[in-house]
Amino acid sequence: MSELRGPAPPQPDPLLEVVSRQWGFSELKPLQREAMEAVLAGRDSLLVVPTGGGKSLCYQAPALLTDRPTVVVSPLISLMKDQVDALRENGIAAAQLNSSQSSLERRAIERDLEEGSIRLLFVSPERMAVPSFRELLRRAGVGAFAIDEAHCISHWGHDFRPEYRQLRELRELFPDASVHAYTATATGKVRGDIVAQLALRDPLVLVGEMDRPNLVYRILPRRDELIQVEEVLERHRDEAGIVYCIRRRDVDELTAELVRSGHRAVAYHAGLTQDERRAAQDAFTAEACEVVVATVAFGMGIDRSNVRFVIHTGMPKSIEHYQQETGRAGRDGLEAECVLLYSGGDTATWRSILQAGAAPGTPRDHVDAALRLVERMDRFCSASVCRHRALVEHFGGTYDAASCRACDVCLDDLEELPDALTIAQKILSCVVRTGQTFGTGHVISVLRGEAVEKVRARGHDRLSTFGLLRDSPREEIRDWIAQLLAQRVLALEGDRYPILRLTESSRPVLRGETPVRLLRPRAVPARRKRGGGDDWAGVDRALFETLREWRREQASRRGVPPFVIFGDRTLRGLAAARPSTRERLRAVSGVGDAKLAEYGEAVLAIVRAHCATTGASLDAPSTEEAGRPSRRRRRPGRSRNSARERAIELLRTGAPVDAVAEQTGRARSTVSGYLCELVEKGSINSVDPWVSSERYRAIAAASADLHSPRLAAVRERLGESFAYDEIRLVLTHLQANAPASPPEE
Repeated sequence: MSELRGPAPPQPDPLLEVVSRQWGFSELKPLQREAMEAVLAGRDSLLVVPTGGGKSLCYQAPALLTDRPTVVVSPLISLMKDQVDALRENGIAAAQLNSSQSSLERRAIERDLEEGSIRLLFVSPERMAVPSFRELLRRAGVGAFAIDEAHCISHWGHDFRPEYRQLRELRELFPDASVHAYTATATGKVRGDIVAQLALRDPLVLVGEMDRPNLVYRILPRRDELIQVEEVLERHRDEAGIVYCIRRRDVDELTAELVRSGHRAVAYHAGLTQDERRAAQDAFTAEACEVVVATVAFGMGIDRSNVRFVIHTGMPKSIEHYQQETGRAGRDGLEAECVLLYSGGDTATWRSILQAGAAPGTPRDHVDAALRLVERMDRFCSASVCRHRALVEHFGGTYDAASCRACDVCLDDLEELPDALTIAQKILSCVVRTGQTFGTGHVISVLRGEAVEKVRARGHDRLSTFGLLRDSPREEIRDWIAQLLAQRVLALEGDRYPILRLTESSRPVLRGETPVRLLRPRAVPARRKRGGGDDWAGVDRALFETLREWRREQASRRGVPPFVIFGDRTLRGLAAARPSTRERLRAVSGVGDAKLAEYGEAVLAIVRAHCATTGASLDAPSTEEAGRPSRRRRRPGRSRNSARERAIELLRTGAPVDAVAEQTGRARSTVSGYLCELVEKGSINSVDPWVSSERYRAIAAASADLHSPRLAAVRERLGESFAYDEIRLVLTHLQANAPASPPEE
């Protein structure tokens, strides 16, 4: 008689078990398993995935499954501290050694390391160079080295760090230990250099998809910096963000303006004292302030996961810098916005800084290489191609989507100039008439008909091209020239005094044989934030804010950053699931065993009290996916979710924007965007329920006076008593109903 057997029980997955137990994650991200298995197998590796891709977990989780400690080489003390605090909150034995500790503290950590009670030890590259410390690691039997921010080791990287070069000695000094490099920013050339400089043995090289779909990229002509920055801050009220400036004085001036406007902003740059910089960084990390205005000296050591916007008030000096700096937004995988205010003059600014600031003895080819990176960044800003596509392809990837639906180009924030060819011909003709021996500024002066001394002295006020674009603002012409440069219709030649010259593509344009595409920002962008999945869908916003305040109090009491307690992703999951039991609480992503034991009862009490007060139900459905960001951006044609449909339904009845936002769980700016869409499509003919006739007439008059209305310009004319959403709604209505007059009283 044959014996019937059922299916074999599933085999345990040690990696997934430890990740679930300690971190509360039920699944791994792309390439994480391969990277972790390389560590467990003792095979050298290089992992390149974008910020938010889970690099840290790739060396942290395997360390708990081996009997030998892992040493993590990290560039900054603040970054090490945040990681150690987070690991300890998850019940993991981790420590750091740094110069700020007393000798007594360091000896205690070294003793724990030798005794095997530390799983992960974080150190700086400078400490790794100390012979006595290396001897300590040999006695402790280190099994793996994790090199964080590994692009710093490369000559070809964007931030060369000499201390990192000494790490190549690890391969010889610790032949039985594996070496693993991790970075979010590395082109093919940089990846090859990392492997060579670290002397990795037959490494497993893993390169993830470099796209950050949760980020919205916008590159806008810089008109009025303060007003444009205020526009972004208005969209992200009470949310964390970083504003980058090129120069220190710009940081100080902008910070002062923002503080005067009522924003909780602090400055950060190398000209401040160490105590001032530390105070600014601590305030931002602890959520005591929401906005840091900084030079690029700020950011690498910041581990705050809920940065919702990054603004560049000037062009970064390379695409690699741009990727790294915008990467500080949305590290939790939730939506975030990256706005770059660009001017064609930024290239000249960087050229001057790089040439004047080069250290004595710096090889000329190093300076030239830096200048080429600036020019490449300038072309990226000027080009009218999808920003996500351009970034992915720059780092060697492929991008198949027809539209990212998350950048200024794909969101229709830009519009084509109908007379682009004529404008291009006027610019090219002026370059020819001035002899192809002048820079951008002089050509613009001639085109605008500016009879300044330099123009008159050369007789250029008598040229046929003098004043051909006299009605166009100077910065707008500069933008057009930058776009022609990006399309290779014009060229800039010369390092010190770059001049405009024609190219092989110029003649067909002059003869009208080749079309030219020039873009400008729309007066009213089609969408203010993004198309795609809504990360707030189903989230109880009031409960989220209550949990956020509780988190801040807990963090202050324990002396750790708030995101170490729970990240925003987990708080949104809790506010969507509204769990009533420890089992349901444990099912929310980001709640591991240690945090369940430490905070479970407190969180459950908050949820129960909230539901009792508001009447909301406990244990909302679909808790498994609650609060998680969409993995894939919604493509055109797919059905919209019920929250959006409910919001539109309420708006059609004339409901106030704030009330709709409260009832649907959507941000006010999102609901305002829905309203503008309805007006734009003609689904709503009157804006009376949302704007009084008096204020409508004031906005309409201001836009008429300005001829080429933009939100910032109209707001500047009217003053701060007029909200951006209100102005946008009226401008949309005017555009949709032109030449309609203001509504009657």
